[in-house]
Amino acid sequence: MQIDRRVLALGKAYDRPELARLWKLEGWQALARGIVTPRDSNTIILFVTAKKQQCMEQYKDSLNNDTLDMEGESNHLHDERLAKSREAGDTVLLFFREYHHAPFVYYGQVDLIDWRQRQGAPSCFSFKLLDASGRRHQATE
Repeated sequence: MQIDRRVLALGKAYDRPELARLWKLEGWQALARGIVTPRDSNTIILFVTAKKQQCMEQYKDSLNNDTLDMEGESNHLHDERLAKSREAGDTVLLFFREYHHAPFVYYGQVDLIDWRQRQGAPSCFSFKLLDASGRRHQATE
């Protein structure tokens, strides 16, 4: 899966089917997880929802000014990849939304500034937005 950031606009709202079309994927299901690590790519995509549906796992995720604080997956599947993203040369992209079913707003590239591995609970990660404005974007149509 090739992820072309040039087709994205900072601050624009996207849903997963639209991103799949932009990236020429056969379906949006490849983007259905919160942390997407496309095969043969040095890109990690974060799809973060602050207020989740009650039936979903209630990860504690927030975006405050230019810092994203998020919990990793309960199964710790991508913990190591996220923790080593900088040294591996991975590009981490952030799509964030306040509420489930709303489109995600594209915030651009983020950089890991801290993480804490936890046993029996999701690990904690903090990322800094690298966008020049460094502030929350308003969704555009």
